[in-house]
Amino acid sequence: MSPLAVIGRFRRGCPRRELVIFVVVQVLLGLLFFHLYGEHYLPEVIEKLQRNSPLVAFDASRVDQLDHDSNEKEYDHKSSTYKTASEGDTGSHKLDLMSTLTLVDVTSKNNLPARHMADEDKLANKNREPSAAPASVSENTTDFHLENRSKMIFNNEQTYTLKDDNNQYFVTMSPKLICYGEGTDLEKMKTIVNASSCLCKQRYYGADCGLPDAIWNSPYGQTNNHDNLKRRQVPRRVINGLPLLNEVALLEARVNDLAGAVDLFLLAESNYSAHGDPKKLYIKQKLEDGFLREFHHQILHVFVGFFPTRGKTDNWYADQYLRVYMGKMGIPRISGIRDDDLFILNDADEMPSREVVMFLKLYDGYTEPVALALRWSIYGFFFKNLAAENAVTRLLNNRKELTTTVSAVATMGLVTKVLENDPFMIRGRLTNAKSELLAAYNRQYPGLVNLWTAGGVDHYCGWHCSWCFSPEGIVLKLDSAQAGDKPRWGDYPEKHDLAYLADLIKYGGWFDGSHNTKLVPPDEVFYAPPFLLKHATRFQSILIHPAQRETFPNSSAFIDDLLTRQ
Repeated sequence: MSPLAVIGRFRRGCPRRELVIFVVVQVLLGLLFFHLYGEHYLPEVIEKLQRNSPLVAFDASRVDQLDHDSNEKEYDHKSSTYKTASEGDTGSHKLDLMSTLTLVDVTSKNNLPARHMADEDKLANKNREPSAAPASVSENTTDFHLENRSKMIFNNEQTYTLKDDNNQYFVTMSPKLICYGEGTDLEKMKTIVNASSCLCKQRYYGADCGLPDAIWNSPYGQTNNHDNLKRRQVPRRVINGLPLLNEVALLEARVNDLAGAVDLFLLAESNYSAHGDPKKLYIKQKLEDGFLREFHHQILHVFVGFFPTRGKTDNWYADQYLRVYMGKMGIPRISGIRDDDLFILNDADEMPSREVVMFLKLYDGYTEPVALALRWSIYGFFFKNLAAENAVTRLLNNRKELTTTVSAVATMGLVTKVLENDPFMIRGRLTNAKSELLAAYNRQYPGLVNLWTAGGVDHYCGWHCSWCFSPEGIVLKLDSAQAGDKPRWGDYPEKHDLAYLADLIKYGGWFDGSHNTKLVPPDEVFYAPPFLLKHATRFQSILIHPAQRETFPNSSAFIDDLLTRQ
């Protein structure tokens, strides 16, 4: 007779006290069975749970009830739409079961949630990878075609192993003379008999011509610090991490220009905008369609499939969460990391120069973190940003050029041991790190933690091209801005007008009516990333000012002239 039948019989004909005794005995027998055999069966149960959901593993410390935002929507890749948990037949029922599980990377066996972002931890169970787009995707949802799709499918199960770079970047000219190959005019050196020094190319300096202009015009270009720099025997491995919306052109330029200097591109993307609205996975879908195919082996895509409730009202919280989880979810998927490897954190519209990345890769002797001063443009590389006008600058007609200067580079030792895989803390937030972790790191590497800035005006470390989109792309960026970003220009319907946005691009104005830009000639040194200049016809909308395009109707001739003068 089954236990339920026995209980039913007791309830019909037995006193309540006997029923209680029976239940207590059954519980005690169950506990005894678990004590004797539970150690054997429990791992099997956990293993089955992991097998049924490969990105999910049991975490006994987090079986507390997870409160889900009733407005959260899941991405349905089969229909390219979003549905609430109440829609569909089975998905809504699975959420209750999943609420007792925590999303972890089972390959790394490391829990992913950030310790200081508790409310999105509760949403992490929704962070499941959508399946590949089907053949029936309509033209309204995508302009990519299945027949051209790459075989590469990007998901959160992929891993990457860092390998040593065995390339020879320094050339031995004589037993006592070693020169940096990319910074030295080797052809002219061949004409010099018994050369006693390296002959540097333009914008390269130092005894071995290994210091690019931005580094030379920094604390490490000064005599007292120059001797601290030493050539490495083995190059550092470099990871470049960035969150993405739909910055396709700048991503293409970054990967093409930096692929020889950066070992791995860690690309974070969410199916929620910074405003918390569901959106398409623009970059993932384009990658799987073959975009940057020749560099797929250097790319890890990190899908972050939730949006923190707090981000609806907290501007900084919404701004940081994608960067935080890029590290929390991405770094455990990378093996072979050494303490002296580098993590470079950028926004999608911030791109360091190859010359600066190579210096950081090939030399020892500088401290961390490293802030990079970037050439700051808006709408296109033809505008530079200026400080706000005041009475003095108006009188003197002399407004200061502004750079974007951000703390962007740290060793992986600092990122993993002190920042606990949170790369967002590189951006000047080391004070938020646990003091005991920072103290231990300082004991291990005395004097290494000391922020410094590379570059400055006219000595740039790279480029920041803000709002460098077509008018339609600017509309997407407006609508995706954080809710707490005030004033939030996306809330003003008139700011969506394409003709109005085209005028902003043409005249260099801002949404508040101010004009803090200056038009610069395209033959300016360090005008734009090399890949964009090489393919200037394709990218002329962000390279050539609209008035210049009107003046030179034969754009190919203008672009040829532009390239000649670079």
